[in-house]
Amino acid sequence: MVCRSTPALLLLVVVAVAGCGAATPAPGSATPAGTTPPSPPPTASPLPTISPTPAPSPIPATTPAGSTPPAATPAIVPTPTPTPAPAAGFSCDYPFRLRASTSSVAAVTDVRVGTHPGYDRVVYQFKGGGLPALRMDQVSPPFERDPSGLPLTVPGKAFVRIVLDPASGEGYARLDGEPTYTGPRAYDPGYQRLTSLVRAGDFEAQLTWMAGLAGPACYRVLTLENPARLVIDFEAP
Repeated sequence: MVCRSTPALLLLVVVAVAGCGAATPAPGSATPAGTTPPSPPPTASPLPTISPTPAPSPIPATTPAGSTPPAATPAIVPTPTPTPAPAAGFSCDYPFRLRASTSSVAAVTDVRVGTHPGYDRVVYQFKGGGLPALRMDQVSPPFERDPSGLPLTVPGKAFVRIVLDPASGEGYARLDGEPTYTGPRAYDPGYQRLTSLVRAGDFEAQLTWMAGLAGPACYRVLTLENPARLVIDFEAP
């Protein structure tokens, strides 16, 4: 009985071993000879990470709220020099005209100059009570003597021509032939405004003097009596 069963057991063991050979080898076991192991799938190389370049920030068209815009450079405008207003009683308007108070030739007896605070003065004094007409004009060189036409020099930077008509200081204007004025024919006082006073002519009852000034000047004209006088004041600084 025992001997008969041994071949049957061996057969079962061989079948079991053959079934076990078809199984997947355990990890770590050697690959059977002649068998090519499967290649592992290729690993893809990682792509480099590219950081996006930030776009430039646009320049704002307007100044952000809360900030102070830069101040613009102001344009330099020259300031005109103001013309000083004349003092009370003075005028800067030329020409000037004053009517005569007599029809006779006014005989000049004296011509004087002087200076006072705020003005320089010219005085024409006459014999009798009548005054000639007065004309004053702003003029420019060259100047001439009347009636010769010879050159006349008048020191100054601005000039006013003073004409008295009818008036004279020469003898031919009088019946007795004696001159009424024998004083200077030129003054050079060098005042602040009045720098010179020069007689330009005494002809045919027209008496002309030239006032040389340190610069344009406003004026004031006064008439005085006992004796009769014409007073011309030029405003001074």
